[in-house]
Amino acid sequence: MVRVPPTGTVIAGKVQLYKRKHGLESSEYACDMPLPVNEWPHPAQRVTITETNELTTYLIVAYMVGSKDGGKV
Repeated sequence: MVRVPPTGTVIAGKVQLYKRKHGLESSEYACDMPLPVNEWPHPAQRVTITETNELTTYLIVAYMVGSKDGGKV
């Protein structure tokens, strides 16, 4: 099944992209401004690793489709 987004959503996205590419839209957010490649932050510097307590337990939920084909799941 192929899902196609609504035409209005696609057009609005293309208009916004055009405006940003051609400098027709001002943005108050620094993350919306293009950065030269040499100014991109290194991915390892953006990751925050938080260690958990060994006593912490987590619930794991697994969902199975259950469909079979020729006796194989």
